[in-house]
Amino acid sequence: MRRLREFRKDNEGAAAIEFAFLVPILLVIMFAAVALYVLFRDAKIAEKSTFTVGDIVSRKTTVDVDFLKSSYELFLRMTERPATDVKFRISSLKKDKGAFKVDWSYAVAPQVALKDALIPAAKLPLVSDGDSLVIVETTVNPKSFKTYFPIGVSDYQNAEFVRPRFTAAISKTN
Repeated sequence: MRRLREFRKDNEGAAAIEFAFLVPILLVIMFAAVALYVLFRDAKIAEKSTFTVGDIVSRKTTVDVDFLKSSYELFLRMTERPATDVKFRISSLKKDKGAFKVDWSYAVAPQVALKDALIPAAKLPLVSDGDSLVIVETTVNPKSFKTYFPIGVSDYQNAEFVRPRFTAAISKTN
């Protein structure tokens, strides 16, 4: 009986037991915080990269296929993603009689060039008849994140709508 009372009063090692219970919980919280940080950072990089490409295109008066290819390469370098994880499309639209028409569209496979029937009219900003608009649409797959944390994470989809700065409409050559 006396040994049982001494054992009950003895609290040596209690901190180690509490620590053993708390460490797994703290590790899960820490890894979850890192995972959320990685998701947020990658989403912001994809968004800023889309805005940067849109800003660069808006400053041009004419573009060609080489310029559009270099814009795509710039986007890949900024997002640090392989081409297999990215969809990319730049399109120029013009509003005529209340409806948008595609002037030109450049897409990198597997993305397809924008057609008049596929214009996302509900997403477009208000513009006057005769005005033009450039849309930069990107999708980035957070594949590297999915390999480490198998949770449902959707692709980072961004669309940047810009108006040409120095001309009424950006024309495409070749």
